[in-house]
Formats: sequence, structure tokens, C-alpha cells
Amino acid sequence: MGRTRPAGRGVPVAADPALVAAVTERLAAAADPGRAPQMQAYMKSDMPYLGVAVPSVRAVTTAAARDHPPASVDELAATAAAWGGRRPTENTATRPRR
Repeated sequence: MGRTRPAGRGVPVAADPALVAAVTERLAAAADPGRAPQMQAYMKSDMPYLGVAVPSVRAVTTAAARDHPPASVDELAATAAAWGGRRPTENTATRPRR
């Protein structure tokens, strides 16, 4: 959040805080702490995992985007960038980068 991305004409476009919050809250609600350690070990990563399977991550992000539709493609890209360039479907972090 707070990250911006230049739009086509150099105008910065901010991430949609409502969409970021909706995805973050819904992923936290879908978390399966029992699966998280196995997922983290499989990916050989030190990053925190929620234990949410990719199909569920996709369902969560799709539903959140429907409830909080981005105003433009640039806003969607800026919102995705809130996760440090990673798509939420990669399930690599518990929250967006700041």
C-alpha cells in the first residue's frame, strides 16, 4: 500500500486500498496453518505462508476483485504491485509489502 505506478502519461496510479484489504482479510480467513509448513518446505522458502491452496487463492482474489473492481488496468497493476510484483496467487506472503 502506498506504492504507486506510473500510468500511461506519467500520472502515478495508487493501489486500491479496499481491494488490498479485501484480499488480505480473505486470505487470512482461508488460512490453514496446518498446511503452511509443508507448503513453505516444498518451496524451500523462509517467507511466511498461509497454507492456502492456489485454487482457493484464485477464488479469493477473483471474488475480492468483483466486490472491489479496479477503476483501470493501471490501478489493478498498482494493486498487484502491493505484493512486491508477485501475484497473490503465488501465495508467498501473508500480507502485501509496504
